[in-house]
Amino acid sequence: MDDARLLPPVEMAHHRYFEHAAEHPFDADAAEPGLRNAWWLAECALAAYADVRLAAPIFEAGALEVVGEGPVIGGGLGGQCYVVAGGGAVIVAFRGTQVVKTAHARSGNLREMVGRVLRDVVTDAQVRLVKWQGRAGGMVHQGFARSFLEMEPELSERVAMARKRHPNARLWITGHSLGGALATLAADRLDEVRGIHVFGSPRVGDAEFAGGVRFPGWRFRHHADAVPWVPVEAMGYRHIDAGKYLDRNAALTEEPGALSMLWDAALGAPEALRQAITALSRGEWAALTPKNLVDHAPLVYAIRVWNAYAEGIPRRQGAEGLNSMNAHGSGDDVLVKMKKPPRYKQ
Repeated sequence: MDDARLLPPVEMAHHRYFEHAAEHPFDADAAEPGLRNAWWLAECALAAYADVRLAAPIFEAGALEVVGEGPVIGGGLGGQCYVVAGGGAVIVAFRGTQVVKTAHARSGNLREMVGRVLRDVVTDAQVRLVKWQGRAGGMVHQGFARSFLEMEPELSERVAMARKRHPNARLWITGHSLGGALATLAADRLDEVRGIHVFGSPRVGDAEFAGGVRFPGWRFRHHADAVPWVPVEAMGYRHIDAGKYLDRNAALTEEPGALSMLWDAALGAPEALRQAITALSRGEWAALTPKNLVDHAPLVYAIRVWNAYAEGIPRRQGAEGLNSMNAHGSGDDVLVKMKKPPRYKQ
């Protein structure tokens, strides 16, 4: 059953994009990775799933303008990204694999959306490793490479256009899921990339590629998210470094080994089952959604990364509750109440 707040694209009625932007602005000149910028880029990665009608006002909420008439869209495989600019930054945000929602059927564009989803599936399924013509060298996923290279000429033009309008702006790159893989390739091909954060990304290439990528940022994976486990290492794939892991309690740590993550998933299973049973007893049928898909949702990544950032912000004494989406105050004395991911609500 469809969840309007969980499956992308997520409309502004269901999520307050860049809600704390004024108090916590993007730091385009940051020399080191940080959670504030990671949150901003998670919001951009979520927005990248939308068509321009929805995406333009979303980006405007973060004082970002869409460069060009809309997203950059690949021809055959249909990859998509937005180039946006503002606040001293040019940001390239890649869309991940699309999903069909019941809203598509109601709007009459179900056939078109199914076609887009199938193109993404074709991209994901081309798992053969092919030689990569980038700075890192090595071998990469054939489908990811083909999809990015289809987009690269127009993408390069958009980035050049953005840099002409904003000559001192820094280039940042992001993406979720398939978009994280495309963002990784873009970071290896585009020039003067200041930073990159990706979320729920699959493995992109072999050990040579993974070791050769200059990755000024973090690769986030969330608890039971299944996508970062593929393609499997037995096929020659390796993850790039700089992994960050959100565990069963949403605590952010360095990415542990595979056995530790499997153990964390096992420890989290009883609580996940309890929550699902409670939700089903209230008639919330979205609780049947598998945990590994829930944990992969781009909205959940955006909220979890915000929460990890908010944990480090000084709070006034007497803070109450964790479910508000409001921030109060300014400067170092900021009370930020953490957002709760909408796991089951319709």
